[in-house]
Amino acid sequence: MTDAVYAAFCGRTNPRGGRWQVALYSFVANFHLGAAVGASADGRMVREPLTRNLDPTWGTDLRGPTAVLRSLGWIDFTKTPNGSSLDLRFDPALFRTDAGRGKFVGFLKAFVDLGVMEMQITMADRETFLDAREHPERHAHLMVRVAGYSARFIDLPPQEQDDIIWRTTQRIA
Repeated sequence: MTDAVYAAFCGRTNPRGGRWQVALYSFVANFHLGAAVGASADGRMVREPLTRNLDPTWGTDLRGPTAVLRSLGWIDFTKTPNGSSLDLRFDPALFRTDAGRGKFVGFLKAFVDLGVMEMQITMADRETFLDAREHPERHAHLMVRVAGYSARFIDLPPQEQDDIIWRTTQRIA
C-alpha cells in the first residue's frame, strides 16, 4: 500500500511547484476522516475514528509490540520523507525489574534494527488514565504522547483522551 501511495505522488508537482512529500501519519485527522468513512472489515463501525498514524487498530495487536515493529519493518521509509509515527502505550510495571528493563532495551534495539522511522511511547496503564479523568487534581503531572506532541492528559479533550485510553497496553513477554 505504501509503495502504491508513493508511486502515485512520485514525480508529481504540488500546487506550489514543489514535489509532494509522502507521510504516514494522520496527526489528529483520524477523527474527522473516520466520520466520513463507512464501516471497515476490521470491525470499526461507521463514523468511528480511524486508527491513528501507523498504530494497529485498537485491540488487534495481540502478539506484542515486537510483532507491530516487524509488520512495519516491511515499509520502505525512504519513500516517506515527510515522516511517520507509531504511538505505543506500555504498562509501567515493565520497569519494576532489571529483567523487564532489559526486555525493553531489546525492544528498542529491534525498533532500530527493523528500520522503523519513528515511535512515540507513553508509559501509563489504563487505570491511571481512568483515575485521571475522575480525579484530574491528582494527575497534573501525567504527560502523554498524542500525535507528534506531548500534552498533559487532563488538558486533552475527551475524544483525545479516549484515543489514548483505548490504545493497547503493550507488554513484553
